[in-house]
Amino acid sequence: MIDRLIQLYAHTPEHPAKLRIFAWLCCLLKGRRRLRLNVSGGLVMRLSPHDHVDRSLILTDSHETLTTRFINENLRPGETTVIAGAHIGYHVLQTARAVGPHGRVVAFEPEPQNLLLAREHITLNGFDSSVALLGHALGAAPGYVAMEAPPKDNTGEARLGTIPGANAYRAWVETLAAALARLAVPAFDLLLLDVEGFERQALTGLGDHRPRLMIIESDPRFHSRMAEPQADFFAFVRSLGYELHSLDGSVVHAEGFYPECNLIAVRLGEPSPRWPVPASSS
Repeated sequence: MIDRLIQLYAHTPEHPAKLRIFAWLCCLLKGRRRLRLNVSGGLVMRLSPHDHVDRSLILTDSHETLTTRFINENLRPGETTVIAGAHIGYHVLQTARAVGPHGRVVAFEPEPQNLLLAREHITLNGFDSSVALLGHALGAAPGYVAMEAPPKDNTGEARLGTIPGANAYRAWVETLAAALARLAVPAFDLLLLDVEGFERQALTGLGDHRPRLMIIESDPRFHSRMAEPQADFFAFVRSLGYELHSLDGSVVHAEGFYPECNLIAVRLGEPSPRWPVPASSS
C-alpha cells in the first residue's frame, strides 16, 4: 500500500515541495530500501528511491526515454539482443518484451549487487526462458580486472579499471565473440553497450560479429578518464563498418554531449532505423 502511495504521489504535477514530500513518504518504508512497482507499461521492478536511476523510474515511469523508444520501435519479435552493462535489468526487460518469447536476450553484468537485482527482475517479469544473464564483463581479451564498488546513490556507475590493490573485487572479462560461441549464438541484431568508458574494449572483442544496430554510450567525461579522445572513438566505430547517429537521427560529426549520452551505430548498407520523437532526456 505504501509502495503504491509513493508511486501515485511521484506522478503528480511538479511543485516546489514535491521532492521534500517524496523524501518524507519514503521514510514510511520503515527500513525497507526498495519499492515493488509497475513501471514502463507494466514491468515489475523493485526500486530504491535513494538511487539515481531507480528514482528516475519512480518519478517519471521511464529511464533514458529516447533510448527506450528506439529499442521498442526497432527491435522485432524473434530477434536477438546483446546488452553489456545490464545494471538492474531495465533495458534487459525492455528488449525481452520487444523480441517476445521466440527472441533472445544475452545480458552481461559484472557488479554483484546489480547482477542479483537484474536476475530478480528477469524472473519477476517471466523472462527466464528468453534471457541469458551472465555475471561477467566484456573486453578485448580474457582475464580478471579490478572493479570498484559503485556510489550508493548511483549503482549504474559501477566500472572496471580500479587501480590494482584499491579493491579486493576482480571481475572476469571475456570477449563477446568467445562468450557468444559458448552460448551457441551465431549472430545477433542489436548490441547495447553501457560500460562506463570501456565501450572500445568491448567492441574490440566483437570478432566477426556485426549487428545491424548498436546503441553505444559515449560520454566525453568517460573518454577523458580513459585518455581516449572522443573523436578517436568515433573513428574506431566507423572503421568497424558503421555510421554514427544521435538519437534524433542526425549524423554525428563533432565531439560533445549527445542526448542521453547514447549514440546509434547503423551498419553500412542497412535501411535507416525509426528514430524516436525528440523529447527531453530523463
